[in-house]
Parts: sequence; C-alpha cells; structure tokens
Amino acid sequence: TDFTFLEGYYEPTLCFLHENKRTWVGRLAVTHHTKMITTISLNLSQKRHPCIWGAGRIPHDCKYLKSLPAPVGGVVVVSSTAILYRNHGQRCALKLNDYATAAGDGGHRYDTAEEPMLLETVHPVRLDGYQFLFSLRNTDFHVLNIQLDTDGNTVKGLGVDRVQSVVDVGVGSATTMARLGDEYLFVGARLGDSALFQIYKAP
Repeated sequence: TDFTFLEGYYEPTLCFLHENKRTWVGRLAVTHHTKMITTISLNLSQKRHPCIWGAGRIPHDCKYLKSLPAPVGGVVVVSSTAILYRNHGQRCALKLNDYATAAGDGGHRYDTAEEPMLLETVHPVRLDGYQFLFSLRNTDFHVLNIQLDTDGNTVKGLGVDRVQSVVDVGVGSATTMARLGDEYLFVGARLGDSALFQIYKAP
C-alpha cells in the first residue's frame, strides 16, 4: 500500500508496505495483522534485488511508511489507530486509541498516547530531525517525536504532542500537505480553505 527509500545504505534500498492476505473489519476476529514490510536492495550493476530484512504481523489498517534519517534509519509505519517503528530487530509502538489492540497486539508492546486520537489523515510531513507532522480530520495538528537512546542510534520510544497554532485560520480538513523549504507548510483542503503556515519552534 506504500513504499519509501531508506537512508544509510550503500545501494538504493526500498521498503514496501504490502498485504499478502486481505481482511476487513468484519473478519478481524478471524484474520488480523495481515500487513507486511519487505525491504529490498537494488543492485543495478548485477540487476538483482535481494530482500535484506522484513517484518510481519503489521496491523491491517496501516497506510503509510516514512523513513528515518541515518544513523537511526528504519521506518515509521502509520495506521489510523497506532504508530509503529521497525528496523531489522528493533521495534516499538504507540497506541493512539483502544481500537489498536481490539484484535490483539500482534506481538507488539504498545505505549499509550496521552490524548486519544484517530489518524484518518493525509501522508505525514517530516519536520526537523526525528519529527513528523500530522493533520487530523478536525484540523488539529500533532507532532510525532521519535525518542532516541543516549547513543543517538537507537529508537527507545514514540510520543505525540499537539501543535499550538498562533491564530485560528479556519483551515478545512487537510487532503494534502507539503513542506515548502525549511520555513513553510502548505495545507490543501478540498472542503474548506487551504492555507500556508510558517513553521517555527517555540522557545
């Protein structure tokens, strides 16, 4: 359902989010955690693409992949009910609401977000460092913070914080978001007004 290039590899490396066995909400009692991650390395000179790592038992409602910069690497997997991080043997997960574990935890140990939310949203946008911006259906913005260990190479947890907007501009529910340079964020809305925001860090 999504793919992204990974950073920190010698050869071009692609990570895919896909589903080999389909399910839907009415069959979650029988079939769940059907998504998978497959990472391949593209050897262009030898025309080969070996699989270098993968992960199974990913929640069925996962939609998006976002790669993390080196040296941490790996991918953030986004669903409407949870956010996961996977990289080789590393894993951690954040439960956004109780539906995330309604069909079981899939072998993941979930932390719980302080504020319940539903991420029925557009593709998140990467901010500086290890942060991603999400827009919710009610037009609120939240930032995903990737929490690193003391060595700076290992992810130890995930956290979500609400973004405080300076003014209420009445933006419609986002259907697309794009970062324009380092300072601006465009939020496009089909049903409502689009807007251009200036990004700044609170002191």
